[in-house]
Amino acid sequence: MFYSLPAETVFEAKERTRRATFYLFLLLVALYVGFANLMSLSVWAMVRFREGMAGPSPVWPVILWTSLAAAALAAGHFFYVRQRSLGDLLDQIKARPADPKDQYHLQFIHLVEEMEAATGLHGIRPVVLADPGANAFSIMDGNGNCAIGVTEGLLARLNRQELSAVLAHEGAHLVHEDSRLVTTACFLFAVFGQI
Repeated sequence: MFYSLPAETVFEAKERTRRATFYLFLLLVALYVGFANLMSLSVWAMVRFREGMAGPSPVWPVILWTSLAAAALAAGHFFYVRQRSLGDLLDQIKARPADPKDQYHLQFIHLVEEMEAATGLHGIRPVVLADPGANAFSIMDGNGNCAIGVTEGLLARLNRQELSAVLAHEGAHLVHEDSRLVTTACFLFAVFGQI
């Protein structure tokens, strides 16, 4: 039912994901530095205007110190998100472990076990979201711990073959480590959404 991918494909995909993670980190640093400099220069200009300061004044120290502080904050934020445990990430999205007493959940658990055997990944946690919509996701923390999640609506609508196809897709994300990149991006930029 599940077939493994050629080794070259997996290694190339992992390398592409690592490069994308590095670019994501650079984007985060650029955003932090840009917004911090914009705010600090605005405050600097307002203070100069309010105090009636005229004439040239060096702005470079403000930009330098703000940029250094923002870059350090961005790096701290990035590494904090990458070190969050899988349990913390699943709690944040309100995912719960699949219940083996429920027939739909049990089928899901068995398919995840089959996928573990096919992909060579071990310890994939099957989790469920209490949502009537039809959706699936894979999530991976910075330490390589992973989970595949589905909604209750998806479990109720799909037969075994259809669910197997959906889980194979999510398993491919885990093998290629796309899930780690997407998980990092989602939890990094969630802060900007809250602001």
